[in-house]
Amino acid sequence: MTDSQKLDLLLEQMSEFRKEMGGLREDVSELKTDVAQLKTDVAQLKEDVSELKERVSSLEGRMSVVEATLKETRVELENFTNRAISILAENHLSLMEKLNHSIKAADTNSVYEVKVEYLTERVNKLERAFVQAGYKIA
Repeated sequence: MTDSQKLDLLLEQMSEFRKEMGGLREDVSELKTDVAQLKTDVAQLKEDVSELKERVSSLEGRMSVVEATLKETRVELENFTNRAISILAENHLSLMEKLNHSIKAADTNSVYEVKVEYLTERVNKLERAFVQAGYKIA
């Protein structure tokens, strides 16, 4: 190989090397852009996490208030129901006696109603029999 061919080969390889370096420079430039975007995204993420922490602490404060209110309501409800159950228990016996008395009266009334219906039907049959027999009923 002559010196001129060697130089040509060397120049050709240098040209290819320059092309590869140009591509590498573009890749490095793109990588720098991506890293800058990544830094921006991480900064935004830090801000979002900070805001989220603030909101969670606010919610925790509200939940403690809700829990306290719920406990107070539960105690009030238990006291109210206990008093109501006590009053019902005290009055249960007298209510049962009144109920038994009214059931007896209602039962007696029902028996009388049945008897009156029977007697009314009987009188109607007798009237019809008298009319058929030719008697006049006033």
